[in-house]
Amino acid sequence: MQKLEKNEAEKCISFSIEDALPRVKPHNEHMYSFITAVFVADEAEQDALVFIRRSKFNKSYRLGLYGSSPLKTAAVDIGTEKIVTNSMGRDLCKQIINFCKE
Repeated sequence: MQKLEKNEAEKCISFSIEDALPRVKPHNEHMYSFITAVFVADEAEQDALVFIRRSKFNKSYRLGLYGSSPLKTAAVDIGTEKIVTNSMGRDLCKQIINFCKE
């Protein structure tokens, strides 16, 4: 992606949620089904990075007894070598750094 804009990030995250939820089959041994959206762009607007950092979503099934589906988001701005994640996606940062080293 050349330039990440806020409206593109909004569309992609909404699509990720809409696409993932029907695929989850919760049951009594289900814990988590993570919904993950990772953006890699040569350049990213500040508004898009703020939106990605603040994005939140969590669907719980039967009051959490059948697990949940939290949203993890991350953005990599190659131009500034900056990685931004939301609170649930902090572990993605380490994975992205390790992936970029290889």
